[in-house]
Amino acid sequence: VCDLRDIWSYGFEKRYRHIVDFWLERHLERDCLSKAQRVIANTPTARRLLVTQLGLEEEKVVCLPNGFDEEDFAGVGPGQELEPGKFTVVYTGVLGGPIPARKPVRTALKSALGIDFKPMRVDPTTRSPLWVLKAVERLLDQQPRYRDVLRMLVVGNYSQAELAPLQAFRYPECVKALPAVPRREALALCCRANLLLLLQVDMKLHGHDHCTAVPAKLFDYVRSGTRILAPLQDSDAADLVRRFGVSKHIERDDRSESLQHPFCHSMRRMRGQAGISHARDVRML
Repeated sequence: VCDLRDIWSYGFEKRYRHIVDFWLERHLERDCLSKAQRVIANTPTARRLLVTQLGLEEEKVVCLPNGFDEEDFAGVGPGQELEPGKFTVVYTGVLGGPIPARKPVRTALKSALGIDFKPMRVDPTTRSPLWVLKAVERLLDQQPRYRDVLRMLVVGNYSQAELAPLQAFRYPECVKALPAVPRREALALCCRANLLLLLQVDMKLHGHDHCTAVPAKLFDYVRSGTRILAPLQDSDAADLVRRFGVSKHIERDDRSESLQHPFCHSMRRMRGQAGISHARDVRML
C-alpha cells in the first residue's frame, strides 16, 4: 500500500528545468504506484488526478481524508472573549506573498521551449491577506463605527514581505500579527474567536480549477465550532465548507467586494453564534 501525502509530479510547488524532466518523473511515479495493490490519496481531487493523469486503475486508488485529533481539544473550548467587547477574526498558519515580477517576453519564450515547466499553475497571492485587508479597509471607510469593534489576529511565523500588507493597513489598531504559538494555544484562539479566516492557494490544471490540497487547519477550524469565512476557488475545501454549513464560502472571482457583507453581517450578530454545536459529530471527516 502506498500512502501519498502529496502527488509527486503534479505537486503545487513543483518546477522542472524542462518539460522532459516532468515526463520522466511522471513515468517513474506511474511505474512505482502501478505496482502497489492500493494507493491512498488524501483528497478526492488528488485521487481523480492519479486516475486521469497517471492512468492508475480506478479501483486501486482510494481517498482517505485528513481530520483532527479529538485529544488535541481536551480542555480546549469556548471561554473568555479574546478582547471583551470586540469582534475578533483569527487566521492561523501559512500566508502567501507577492509573486516576483517577471519579464513577459522571457516568460513566454521559456514556456514555448518547455523551460522552467510547472504542470500545475499556482497563484500564491490568493493566500496573501492583502485583498482581504483591502476589503476590510473599504468596510471601515464606509462604516467608521466598526473601527472600534473589529480586531484581526494573524498568527504564525512570517517573513517581512508577508507582514508588509498588515503593516500598511490604514487602521493599525484593528490588525495585529502574533508570532507562532504552541498548537493547543492556537486551537484555543480558534475556539474563542468570533470568526475564522481560511485562505488557500489557487491551483489550476489545463486551465481548470484543480486544487489537490485541503488545508489541514480546516478540520481544526470545523471542530472548533467557530464560524469560518472561506474565500476559496471551487475545490474539495470549498465542498467541506458547504457540506458542514459552518462557513460562508465565497467564490474567488468575487474577491474583496463580496467579503464586506459577511464581515458586516457577522459583526452585527456579535458573539455567541457558533457555526456548529460542539456536540455535533464531525469525526466522520
